[in-house]
Amino acid sequence: MIVSTLFLSLLLTFLSCVQSEVVLTQPEAETGRPAGSLKLTCKTSGFDLSSSYMHWVRQVPGQGLEWLVYYYTSSSNNYAPAIYASKDTSKNIFTLDMGNLKIKDTAIYSCAMQWSGYFDYWGQGTMVTVTSETPSPPKLYGLVSSCQEHNTSSEIFGCLVVDYSTDVTKVTWKKGVELIRTGLKTYPSVRNKKGTDTLSSQLTLPESAVDCPSKIYCEVQHSGSQKSKEMSCLDCTWIANYEDDNSIIWTTASNFITLFFLSIFYSAAVTLVKVK
Repeated sequence: MIVSTLFLSLLLTFLSCVQSEVVLTQPEAETGRPAGSLKLTCKTSGFDLSSSYMHWVRQVPGQGLEWLVYYYTSSSNNYAPAIYASKDTSKNIFTLDMGNLKIKDTAIYSCAMQWSGYFDYWGQGTMVTVTSETPSPPKLYGLVSSCQEHNTSSEIFGCLVVDYSTDVTKVTWKKGVELIRTGLKTYPSVRNKKGTDTLSSQLTLPESAVDCPSKIYCEVQHSGSQKSKEMSCLDCTWIANYEDDNSIIWTTASNFITLFFLSIFYSAAVTLVKVK
């Protein structure tokens, strides 16, 4: 009995460790055109893809979840041949191929892994937009914390992505050619009256990591193309020098003004004595 209990405990511990390593990674957004095709990817890790039941599920905005397809060793789905799934076990990628796209296919598409009879693990979902509009590329504006707001412990960079149509796939930051992975915060997009979107992304770097000679880049992927905005940290040492110079100037000026008024007072006093 003790041995059985110990074995069961070890088995549950092992399974929980295996489960905690499961990761399903999807791109944030993809754009397709009516009657066109699109391939969605789901990068997997932490389990054996070849022997796992995998699913694709979608959710149209304002509606509930809709199951599309499962795949183990062969595909079975509701929409063949327009939609079908496949596994690339050499790269640990689960894919969904969609053909003859329609506007109504606009939805969030999520991959899921079936572990114990349920959809236990999910990808974060890919927002698929099917549109006949010609994608409008974004305008990029760089923002750097001003010297008046300069914090000696950090430097803040902002990237404003303005007036784009269809979803931005990804916003990334680089220092030179090196990808930055920490200190990032990207805010949800907002749609304006013109029907275009705007979003912003923020990067906070410790002052020791800024290294002013290096350039900071905000890069945006949009409808298969990429745009980049270059930024530089501000050299705020001029403020200290400016303040020191101003201090000297104002001290000299105040001394001069004091002497000027003293000379006037002295001249008036001498004139008054002579008159008397």
